[in-house]
Amino acid sequence: MSASGSTPPLPPTVKSAAPATRRSWVAVLGRFMAWVLGLAAASVVVVVLLVGIAVAVAYPNVPEISGLTDYRPKLPMRIYAADGVLLGEFGEERRTFTPIGQIPKVMKDAVLAAEDSRFYEHGGVDYRGIVRAALANLRDARSQGGSTITITSLGKLGGLASTPVINHPEVAILGINKSEMRPVIRDGEIVARLMMNLSASFDHRIVDGYDGASLVQSIKALLEYPATIFV
Repeated sequence: MSASGSTPPLPPTVKSAAPATRRSWVAVLGRFMAWVLGLAAASVVVVVLLVGIAVAVAYPNVPEISGLTDYRPKLPMRIYAADGVLLGEFGEERRTFTPIGQIPKVMKDAVLAAEDSRFYEHGGVDYRGIVRAALANLRDARSQGGSTITITSLGKLGGLASTPVINHPEVAILGINKSEMRPVIRDGEIVARLMMNLSASFDHRIVDGYDGASLVQSIKALLEYPATIFV
């Protein structure tokens, strides 16, 4: 023990490392947020560029709105006698113009059910349907909105019969051929009638031949008596 009356020196004070550690975490977090914001900004720029390219490519092919509001279907030229009797029709396409107000509601609902069941519930783009399809695609590899049957028309090309090829992964395809006047027997007499052949192909791993033939017969009956479509 020292005999001196002086007070012994105190040990040096150890500064806490907590502030330095806190500053390092703040720096790491700042860099991370900068990376996130930069990546988000780059993603937005890429999306904008892709949308711009898509619009630039698709816009020249978009039809004028006047062509939709002033729709004029190709009607055949009809020649009538002085007493109003139809003598003949001339033209590649034979159509009867039907205003939208005269189309039965069941037909409108059938078309909308096949194309867009929520047609009257959105303004043109069904965002709910897009999100639903995206989530479904994440759960299942099969894409949403795919069809199971295709209808193809070869009548405009003059085909009277055909062998349509199934578009995989669909299971059936129905071919509509050219309609023309042919001699048929009605009540024991030979008369001219507008006739058309239907050609169909089915994947027999999925569709039984009897069921496929029954479908074609059902379509044939509806075409022969169109009024039954609305019954």
